[in-house]
Amino acid sequence: VLEAIYAAFAEGWTDPAGTETRRRNLATEGIWLGRLAASLMPDEPEAVGLLALMLFAEARRAARRSPEGDFVPLAE
Repeated sequence: VLEAIYAAFAEGWTDPAGTETRRRNLATEGIWLGRLAASLMPDEPEAVGLLALMLFAEARRAARRSPEGDFVPLAE
């Protein structure tokens, strides 16, 4: 189940500009499902870790590409 949740999130993450509504919705849905899984299994490190990974990645969404479309390293 956690792999399917991450697959949905990752599919939404592949839209670098965030312009494809369907893909963006998949990322949002993946986070929602991750929150649900973590709340139902709070003692499972895989569920909590998956949610943390998705939230960390989502927090960088707006800053992961430069105005020219190049990837911006995490250190920057």
